[in-house]
Amino acid sequence: MPPASEVRSRRRPGAARAALERLRAVPWLTRSLFAAGLTIFAISLWRALRALPEGGALFPLEDSLRDTARRTMWLEFLRHHWSIGTLCLLPALLSAIIKVRGLSLFLPVVVGSVWLTLYWAGADILKYYHRTLDDPLGMEPSPEAYWWKVGLMCAILLSPPVLLWLYWRSTLMDRYLIRNFATPFFLCLGGLSGIMISMDLLNNMNHYAGQNMGPGALAIHFLGQMPLTLMLITEVSLLMASLFALGKMSRYNEVTAILTAGRSVFRMLLPLLIFGLWCALGLMALNFHLAPEAMMAKEKLKDGIRSSESLQDPGVIFRNRADFRTWVVHAIPYDQREGNEMREVTVVQQDATGETKEILMARKALWVPGRGDWHLYDVTRFKPDASGKLQRTERGSVSMTRSDWPETPGVMLQDKLDPEHLGVPSLLSCLKAGATLPAKVKARYETAVQWRFALPLRAFLIVLVAAPLGLVASRRNMLGGVSKAFGIFFFVYFAGTLALKAGEGAYVPPVMAAWSVNIIFAIAGVLIFIYRSRNRAARKWWQWILLRG
Repeated sequence: MPPASEVRSRRRPGAARAALERLRAVPWLTRSLFAAGLTIFAISLWRALRALPEGGALFPLEDSLRDTARRTMWLEFLRHHWSIGTLCLLPALLSAIIKVRGLSLFLPVVVGSVWLTLYWAGADILKYYHRTLDDPLGMEPSPEAYWWKVGLMCAILLSPPVLLWLYWRSTLMDRYLIRNFATPFFLCLGGLSGIMISMDLLNNMNHYAGQNMGPGALAIHFLGQMPLTLMLITEVSLLMASLFALGKMSRYNEVTAILTAGRSVFRMLLPLLIFGLWCALGLMALNFHLAPEAMMAKEKLKDGIRSSESLQDPGVIFRNRADFRTWVVHAIPYDQREGNEMREVTVVQQDATGETKEILMARKALWVPGRGDWHLYDVTRFKPDASGKLQRTERGSVSMTRSDWPETPGVMLQDKLDPEHLGVPSLLSCLKAGATLPAKVKARYETAVQWRFALPLRAFLIVLVAAPLGLVASRRNMLGGVSKAFGIFFFVYFAGTLALKAGEGAYVPPVMAAWSVNIIFAIAGVLIFIYRSRNRAARKWWQWILLRG
């Protein structure tokens, strides 16, 4: 007779399963939990709105978004009450996961996607929309580009219900193909992300510890780097998952059975093409602003680690030839605000003959967005005496209006910013000052704008090429298809990098630099797809020469 502990261990799975079945049999459980949670959250939100200071209950429109204090208050309000709402709705979500199956999951996924979209859109508007009203560097803002960014991100966050609906409305063969593809794809994403994070930790752990970055700070840092990480690994993950899934199905003659049943190659691979297009749109949303911002944060953190100081901002030497004024600034932060001033600023004022009239040396300087005023703090002023020798006259603070000093930080930095660190809204703002930009600097910005859209579409082209190459008629041809797919991928990668550098150097037009490789890649993918659909091998390059000769 087995011991009592073994008997109890055998009974536990059955008891748990029975309890789960009883929980699933409770009628209206999920809807009741959702209604109760929504009611509790609505009451909490109403009380919080009534408790706001006088005048704070107005929703933040343009005037209030310009106010840093009110903008910060609304951002904290959003984060706090979104967390409360999440806790209120979490029981209903768990109940839905336990009880609901199949297409019935559509409604819970819709609620979750809308809830996440509301938080992201609200937080992003509160954090960044004021830059489209008054650019922090004084450049002309691009509100249309900002709303395109918001629209793309909201579309991606709202897409899971659409994907779920398409999955459950598809045929049994489509679902089987998607399941075979999804498992290696997400395993590749997770594995490559873990490898990149582990390498970063191994290389910089001592520096992270030296800057007192604990587990929470490190988690936030690597979470902020995820847009950039996904831009780097999604193409490879799509390539490997497509080859693995279709190669496995070909090995067990499942592809042959599907084609024999009367389904065309295009119809069989249509779910993968749709998923590749969705990945391309998602990468486009990330590459629009979030990935360049993550790259800038990463580079600034590396600069801080190398110098063992705080994060470094770019310095500049700028000459205003119209007003005969020269600026030497040690560091210009992107976000101009109190407590984030420029450091070590020297202003040399000359006359038309080149003689120095005045020198101002300030420890800190602040440019006020919107008004365009300059405030210099802890200033040492030097003026020439009768003999022309510079003499220190006074110390204190200096304020200048836009009419006195029309320079802005954006004008000083417009030819020194790295396009890889700028999203589309910032790149368009730089291009609006194109009349004063050198030709090569303008070419760099224009090429970067085109590259923000061309690079994500390679994810779809990867699937377009890899999917037909993964279809093989025998095991002997499997390695050939894999090698061809990887060869095409590496060719496109290096050719795209070469074309990008040519565009940045103004050797070719920006549109051609960004899109030429994609066009060639698309043509090759379509031709491979056609030949695979007709069950024919593509001609070698020497066969084309002989036929044309």
